Amino acid sequence: MNSKIKLVSLGAIVAIALLLPTQVRANAPTPIDDTDGQPAALTGVEPLPEVVLDVLPEAGVPDAIAADPSQPPQGTTAGELVNANVNASPVNSDNGQADALLQPSSTNSLDLQLVEAPLDSGGLLQTPPAPPANIAQTTPNQPPSEQWHFLVVPYVYVPFNISGSATFKGTEEFRNNFLGDPTDPSRDPSRDFEFTPTEIRAALQNSLNFAFFSGLEAWTPNYNVGILANLDYLSLSSGETLTREVRRPGFANFIPTELNASLNTQLWRGDLAASYRFYDAARANPEGLNTEFDLGPFVFDVLGGLSLVQVNAQLGLSTNLGGSGQFSSTRTLVSPLIGGRFRWNASPKLAVLLSGTVSGFGLGGLTQYGVQGGVDWMFSGDTTLGAGYRFSFLDYSSSQLDLDVNQNGPYLNVGFRF
Repeated sequence: MNSKIKLVSLGAIVAIALLLPTQVRANAPTPIDDTDGQPAALTGVEPLPEVVLDVLPEAGVPDAIAADPSQPPQGTTAGELVNANVNASPVNSDNGQADALLQPSSTNSLDLQLVEAPLDSGGLLQTPPAPPANIAQTTPNQPPSEQWHFLVVPYVYVPFNISGSATFKGTEEFRNNFLGDPTDPSRDPSRDFEFTPTEIRAALQNSLNFAFFSGLEAWTPNYNVGILANLDYLSLSSGETLTREVRRPGFANFIPTELNASLNTQLWRGDLAASYRFYDAARANPEGLNTEFDLGPFVFDVLGGLSLVQVNAQLGLSTNLGGSGQFSSTRTLVSPLIGGRFRWNASPKLAVLLSGTVSGFGLGGLTQYGVQGGVDWMFSGDTTLGAGYRFSFLDYSSSQLDLDVNQNGPYLNVGFRF
């Protein structure tokens, strides 16, 4: 009986030993044929641990079997565990691992699963750092404007005082006929004159026909180079009657004579100059240069050009003795001009100005000086209102007349920019 039992046990062990490799190989991962006939990779991508696979127990095996690793599970022999661990170990072959990485484990989309891989601190998948706030919020600078700047400034100038001297040279006949007795002190052809504001106002009311004063400026987009022009026009007419005693040929005594004189005068003056402007670009308005108020606190201009002066005069004379005459004269003088201007932008709406010019330099007998100072107030948009005081001096010399004139008075202007 015992021998039969031993034989049966030995046969069972042999049968189990013969069947075990087949069952283990059936449970081990096997390649799956690809649809194109190429063998697919193993279902597992990462290498399995070398000790014991953390796999779910097969059906019919209780969870308590794996509780004590020192005890073999019920219904399973020690040889089965050893063979299972050996067959479950991955193939230590570089070619096998490469094929497993390159080939998909399954062609069925249902078998695909998302796998979370931890990010390496030194890998390439790190999130790039966010740019600083000042860089992210900074917009590129606007391109500089290519538009020129234009300024038109009509103004009014009324002298408070006009003074000077005039020396009438003329001819001998002129002096004999119209200056009176050669022994009379009043025959001196030099005269000093001075007009008070009341006299000037009365003269303008009685003699002024038309007057126009205006300035024009054109500047490059960056306000560095400009073209400046100034145009003044004045038309005056006056008439006066003088009584003089004259000696006519054939008469022993002087005869009282009335002299009626009328004078019409048109005065043109035009200045044309180029200017270069100095200012601190670092302190200019960063939003753009629209007016002179955007150029920073201090601005200085140097200018040079030409000054043109033209005087047209028509003189009519008549006497009660029947004599009459008409005289006309036109004189045009072109002379060099230089000058400078200083500007202090005290605020975005208020500026203080100071300027001076010199022209003539004695060429053609003419020399002129001019100095003025004032303020500019931007009261509406790009429109300004200016006010100030002006001083000027003129020295003119010709073969018939020497004239020196000093005048000063306030001015008022309006500036239009476009």
